[in-house]
Amino acid sequence: MRTGQSVAGTLGWAGLAAGSVAVAARLAKRRQRRTLQVHGLGGPVTIQRNSFGVPHIIAGCRDDALFGLGYAMASDRLWQMDLVRRKSLGRLAEVAGEAVLESDRLMRVFGMAQATSASAQAMSDDTRAATDALAAGINHWTATHRLPLEFRLSRHQPEPWTVSDTVAVLRLLAWTLGGSFFMGDVLAERFRSAIGDEWTDAIFSGRAAEAPPVIREHAGPAFVATESESIPALFPGHGFSNVWAVSGERSVTGFPLLAFDPHLEYTNPSIWYEASMEAPGYHVAGMTPAGYPGIGAGRNLHVAWGETAGMIGQAFLYREELNEAGDAVRDGDGWAQLEVRDELIGVRNREPETLHLRYTPRGPLISDLFPDVLESPFSLYWTGMETSHEAEGVLRINAARSVDDILAVRDLHSVPTLNVGIASADGEIAQISVGRIPVRQPRAGLLDRTEFPPRYIPTEAMPYERNPSRGWVASANSRIVDDEYPYPMFGIWEPPFRMRRISDVLESRSKHSVADTRALQLDWFSIHSS
Repeated sequence: MRTGQSVAGTLGWAGLAAGSVAVAARLAKRRQRRTLQVHGLGGPVTIQRNSFGVPHIIAGCRDDALFGLGYAMASDRLWQMDLVRRKSLGRLAEVAGEAVLESDRLMRVFGMAQATSASAQAMSDDTRAATDALAAGINHWTATHRLPLEFRLSRHQPEPWTVSDTVAVLRLLAWTLGGSFFMGDVLAERFRSAIGDEWTDAIFSGRAAEAPPVIREHAGPAFVATESESIPALFPGHGFSNVWAVSGERSVTGFPLLAFDPHLEYTNPSIWYEASMEAPGYHVAGMTPAGYPGIGAGRNLHVAWGETAGMIGQAFLYREELNEAGDAVRDGDGWAQLEVRDELIGVRNREPETLHLRYTPRGPLISDLFPDVLESPFSLYWTGMETSHEAEGVLRINAARSVDDILAVRDLHSVPTLNVGIASADGEIAQISVGRIPVRQPRAGLLDRTEFPPRYIPTEAMPYERNPSRGWVASANSRIVDDEYPYPMFGIWEPPFRMRRISDVLESRSKHSVADTRALQLDWFSIHSS
């Protein structure tokens, strides 16, 4: 499991001065070495790259390693990182012009900049030190190198990277995996007006009804079976990831095997950035969104972990009632005055746009952005507007030594919802759900304003299983629990055929090898079309 083995063929050297960064790369078929003097480092930092360009950072402490990670990320992905943070903060039009104004308007409506700033300010001292180190590495590269071609062609100068920018990177991914699904609720509401509730519920719930649940042998407090409605799923598809782990008893190696394959939209460059870091007591490798502190999915010397999207909607649309003047909404037995805010959006090659926003007690009146989709005005609330601590969660998972250490992170992670598959060097396997799972009506559409604020499943009741008797765990974006789970859960789960195929293959032999796992990941057989 040594990281060094995963970056065979790297270029290395010794004898660097303290406080320096050394960089090696294969350029023009020859080895190049650079040593840079950097103030503020505790000791030398070495960045080695293998034949694929994947960086391996060696440092004397975690924060120096994160400085090296930021330096390498900026070297490879600065243009991408700048666009991602701009998209997250609603500032993309400043560079790309009016063609992206719709995206900027949406990000401004629910206050992404304010939400990321609040979470950055709430960081623990340790998390702040780690994210500061990453930002320092990014900014040092930017200040000491010629900017990538995209910046020069667009005549655009990137602003210094901040801790809030790091939070913004994850919040945008969280919006994609749990916030942006709100348009499914709009679609369901339109269906209800056209074909009625019965047919709409049948359409939106039928997709996942026969899917085997991800969690089958819950390891938390005992559940009491209750009568509940079937769990619905919206039908616009959003993800096709998978993760599974087999126990040592089901592995030819005698140790657990973990495989995962997160399928997000194709981009160039990829959403993911591959890297490894090594420091005393800190040895982690895998992949992460560029601009984020640490490894989002990967392994250290003690545990390996991978994720799939939990497919739980964390955006809530509330039906609103406006007074005749249009300046107040119904709130309880009375009326609440709308709060009005103006957002100035910079637009390349034209005058800035002033966006007039109206806020209800539940959230922004988002129907102002989509005035023709429904007859009723509606507001939006997203879990990502809340202060949370995902950066600390990532850092703690990177340093985890057991399944228990990862379980302890559930209180820190709010957005998005994920199913995390885990395998540990001491022989355990587990599957846990992280992210705040709403307790909400099991039907798609607008919510009554009396259902605000949203309630969430308590941490101690969150679905998870550990060392199940069947000897494996798996997830493929399918429904997480069955109807005996005591909390109603609303998801947009994928059809069952991928999960069934994984289950069939894992059950088809008593023991699995690494080659078997690779074959399953490359499997072409489709139950759906057979």
